[in-house]
Amino acid sequence: NLWLPEPEPEETATNYRSKSIALLQTGSDAINRLLAERQRAVTQQELEREKAILAQKY
Repeated sequence: NLWLPEPEPEETATNYRSKSIALLQTGSDAINRLLAERQRAVTQQELEREKAILAQKY
């Protein structure tokens, strides 16, 4: 698997699992931050669009 490191020869399954989770969590956190920023931007765009529509009505 390209995402997971190779286990060390004497490494226990528990240690390998912990190491793999920590490695994947870092990427997951970064992706979640990017998605949250994108959602904020989309929400802001929607608000601005609604304001513009209301302004045109008056």
